[in-house]
Amino acid sequence: MGVCEICNTNDHKYKCPKCQKHKKETDSNGESICKEIIPPPPPPPLEPTERTFDEDALTENQLKAIESSPELKKMLKDSILQIYLQTLDTSLEPESVFDKLQGNQKFDEFYNLVLDLIK
Repeated sequence: MGVCEICNTNDHKYKCPKCQKHKKETDSNGESICKEIIPPPPPPPLEPTERTFDEDALTENQLKAIESSPELKKMLKDSILQIYLQTLDTSLEPESVFDKLQGNQKFDEFYNLVLDLIK
């Protein structure tokens, strides 16, 4: 809880509904002079991407092939590969990260195995 803006000692117990300060500011007539806090406008909607999920979705058989691969499970235990995949997954520019990862032996082995499994 914040400190009282009047005594600067005790915790405040309420906030003005308009300005969110501890005590409502008033003029000499006791009228509120608080300015209402206006929230910022919402961000614009995201542009749709060229591809949709349906175009990129794997079939049930492809997912089962990936899930049941002992070689892939072993690869995924590698902490370096985990960092590569996490970086790729959380990037705002995954295509750029993917391009940088290509040529890396661990990433290429993983990528090629996944491609072989989903063929």
